[in-house]
Amino acid sequence: MAGTPVQPETFKATLSNSPSAVTVVTVSGDEGTDPHGITVSSFASGSLEPPLVVVGIDRESETHERLTGDETGFCVNLLAADQRDLAEHFAGITDVGDPFRRSHTASRSGAPVFDDAVAFLDCEHVETVGLGDHVLHVGRVVDAAVLDASAPPLTYCRGEWGTVTEDLPTWRRVGS
Repeated sequence: MAGTPVQPETFKATLSNSPSAVTVVTVSGDEGTDPHGITVSSFASGSLEPPLVVVGIDRESETHERLTGDETGFCVNLLAADQRDLAEHFAGITDVGDPFRRSHTASRSGAPVFDDAVAFLDCEHVETVGLGDHVLHVGRVVDAAVLDASAPPLTYCRGEWGTVTEDLPTWRRVGS
């Protein structure tokens, strides 16, 4: 069934009805460059074995350039509902000064981890797949942790920041 694709405005309006987790993808600062980050809601698990995640990043962004250049890894910070300021900062909406003052360095990739995030996934960059105006960056997860299981995650839906619930159950290890 070939036909004319849906208009971008219709596509965006339709997808806006699906809540997305809000993450900040960070990369390290190497040889004269500062650490860098970008707000990403196009994030998904890719595989359990091996553990892979996928982030969709605009091909015109500095983050994409750094990941296709010398960067060997990145960190996906899953933001808490009270971290809207970080999400807006890395989306270019507001300025919070030095956002990395709230972070420590991830052990493997060297990318910043936000201490007050819900969780993080530290990744080795393994592949890129170009799709339209974005590029999917695949990362092999080399370190991960839940930092605050009681914090509600930050979401984005219908043009608004929020959370999926104010009363989330705490995380439990499978088989516990």
